[in-house]
Amino acid sequence: MIKREQIIENYFQSWIDKNITVLSKIFDPNIVYTECYGPEYHGLDTIEKWFDDWNTRGTVLVWTIRQYIHQGSMTAVEWYFECEFESELLSYT
Repeated sequence: MIKREQIIENYFQSWIDKNITVLSKIFDPNIVYTECYGPEYHGLDTIEKWFDDWNTRGTVLVWTIRQYIHQGSMTAVEWYFECEFESELLSYT
């Protein structure tokens, strides 16, 4: 479980640090990534474009993991998120 948790922590931190290089280290080139509110991104190239575009318009200020939920080979995360996006301060849980 520790390895999975570290990968997730590295991913969250990559947004705070605006470090796109982490993505190619943790995602398969053919990844399908689904956001918590529905949008899907297909392929690492698409995810990198989304990451770059989002980070030109916004900044992740806080992305704190509250708990991990492990079930078999799946892991879900409960988190708290704050960002500034297009000059608006936003927070989500």
